[in-house]
Amino acid sequence: METSTASDPTSDSKFTQAHHDLQNALAKVAARTKPAFGDGWGMLVMFRLAESASAVSLDLAWDSKSHHYESGKIAVAGTGD
Repeated sequence: METSTASDPTSDSKFTQAHHDLQNALAKVAARTKPAFGDGWGMLVMFRLAESASAVSLDLAWDSKSHHYESGKIAVAGTGD
């Protein structure tokens, strides 16, 4: 906006094109975004809030890696599908 010479930047074709390009880039990022805190996350949070008083077991997977979590230790680590 600072480089636009138009009194209303939305009437500047370069600004409008840059705005459109930014919208498309953000849409592509949003389309490829995967949830970081999916199933099991809430259970892990409740476990920690309960001061780890009960046993918990869950599988965590992210970026083709997986971990089996049991009561605060990683029992099995590997690659997931």
